[in-house]
Amino acid sequence: FRHGEKISDDYPDLSPKGIARSECLPLLFESLGKQYTPTKIYANIRGKTKVSNYSTRAYDTVVPLAKKLGIEIEEFERDSLEKIKNFVNNKLLKSEYDVIVVSSSHKVIPIISSFLGHKVGVGGEDGYDKLFIWKNGEFYKEYKQSKFIGKDMKEWLKKYEDDKNNEK
Repeated sequence: FRHGEKISDDYPDLSPKGIARSECLPLLFESLGKQYTPTKIYANIRGKTKVSNYSTRAYDTVVPLAKKLGIEIEEFERDSLEKIKNFVNNKLLKSEYDVIVVSSSHKVIPIISSFLGHKVGVGGEDGYDKLFIWKNGEFYKEYKQSKFIGKDMKEWLKKYEDDKNNEK
């Protein structure tokens, strides 16, 4: 899936909505069922690369999920087609029995997907809400995360706003 929402083009950190999404991801996987409990989590490498200017959103989005599951987040290089292809071939396609979560950007997810043999679109504001599932290397299903965690995200954001207003 695509990383959580950013504050703005000038401030690429997770916005409150992006933080709410990341905090609610463990609930999403609980809702999907035990067979979808991740055993590996990957995110874009943090730091300055050819396609990123120190963005950590992909990584930050999966931190609460990784903490809840006790899984270390593995980072992958994504600043060339060759590096993305190597990631797909050497990590995703070689993990036959693992449930793998990949958090990345709207530019990289379609590339990963194409190397897996299926085209997906994650652009625009609705792209943050999409979840794509492959089984045994084959595309299986696309979901809207909000189907599972929309209510939880709204509750988290309301609490955030209430806490912010109480601080004033």
